Amino acid sequence: MFQPDDPLAPPGRVFDEPWQAQALALADALVQQGRFSALDWAEALGAELSKAEAQGGPDTMETYYLAVLVSLERLCETRAGISGTDRARRRSEWEAAYRRTPHGEPVELRADGLDPRAVSRGAMGNSYQQSAETRGSPRSAAGSEKASVPAVVTRRHRQ
Repeated sequence: MFQPDDPLAPPGRVFDEPWQAQALALADALVQQGRFSALDWAEALGAELSKAEAQGGPDTMETYYLAVLVSLERLCETRAGISGTDRARRRSEWEAAYRRTPHGEPVELRADGLDPRAVSRGAMGNSYQQSAETRGSPRSAAGSEKASVPAVVTRRHRQ
C-alpha cells in the first residue's frame, strides 16, 4: 500500500491541502519535544495504514492523511497528556468557529470559546464596539487574547 507506480518518476504533489503538511509538522514537533518518540509515531501511523488497507481503504492521499490524523489524535491522548474529552471539546469549539466564520476570513478561536466577531458586534449582550485602534490587534473588543493553537488547526474557511 502507498507504493509509487514508477519509483523513477519525478515526485508528484505531496500535499493536497495545507493542513496535511501542518499535521505532519505537528507530529514532528511533538517528537522533537519528547511527547512521544519517532518509533511511537512510526508504529502508530503504520498500524493505522495497515488497518485502512485491511478494511479495503483506497490507496489515496485522503486515506493516508486520515491515518495521520487518527494516529496523531491517539498518540496525543496516550502519550502527550491530552484527554479524549479535552480533544473532543476543542474539536467542537473549532468546528463551531469554522461554521460561524465568513468565507475567506481566518478562523479564530478565543481562549474562552466566544466568537470575537460576535462580541465586537454586541451579539453577546455587550454594546461595546471595537475601536479602530484595536481592530486587527491580538485582543478583541472584550479584551481577551486570541487562543494560541497549533498551526494544524488554523485554516481559512472555504466553501
